[in-house]
Amino acid sequence: MPTVHSNIKELTNAGLIKMGASKKSSGGRRPHGYLPVGDAAYAASVYITDEGLRFLIMDLKLTEIVYMRIKSNPFKDLDTVGKTISVELEKLFTKSKIDRKKVLGVGIAIPAVIDREKDQIGLSPTLHLHGNSLQSLRDAINYKCLIENDGTCGGFAEWYTRQDRGNRDIAYLLLENGIGGAVMLNGAQYNGNHCRSGEFGHMCIEPGGKNCQCGKKGCLEAYCSACKEEKEGICR
Repeated sequence: MPTVHSNIKELTNAGLIKMGASKKSSGGRRPHGYLPVGDAAYAASVYITDEGLRFLIMDLKLTEIVYMRIKSNPFKDLDTVGKTISVELEKLFTKSKIDRKKVLGVGIAIPAVIDREKDQIGLSPTLHLHGNSLQSLRDAINYKCLIENDGTCGGFAEWYTRQDRGNRDIAYLLLENGIGGAVMLNGAQYNGNHCRSGEFGHMCIEPGGKNCQCGKKGCLEAYCSACKEEKEGICR
């Protein structure tokens, strides 16, 4: 109990939580609930796709403050992506009247296999990028950045928002212009060898089949992705 009270006091003094409604007493004092203070801090997320960028800003209560999509031509390098993200983020923060000091950081989801040892994009068939340094992307943004595979981001979000998540293990399949996914064990990402455990899109389902963007044939992505041609009613 002393530890709990100490933590509550510390969080309250920091302005991160506040007292909520009181509950019915089962004997003794009536218990009180505590709630996060939504506008105490904010986080921004950016999803890089081959068609443009998607922005989302949320507060501590996971309340959506603003969402925006911008279309653009395919990016040829991460320097250009970073500069575009930086400019658009500042516009959104200004529009939403968000104090920059309250911005915890920016999460960036990218459809790519990430090489952690070299800190670069190992492979991104959807964006047609390979070997690009992730540091150049961070350098262009004036906030702390977390860069992660889009399938992994989606998998963690799906696990985190489940009411019954507990220690549940899940396999998550992401269907976009490419196909990705994630394997979550006890709420933690299972990377596998070379961070490819959730790359379901490049599992061969038909040897010698249709051409895939990765350069191989017969990948799941060649048959199931929400590609531009399929959006227009033209199947490959």
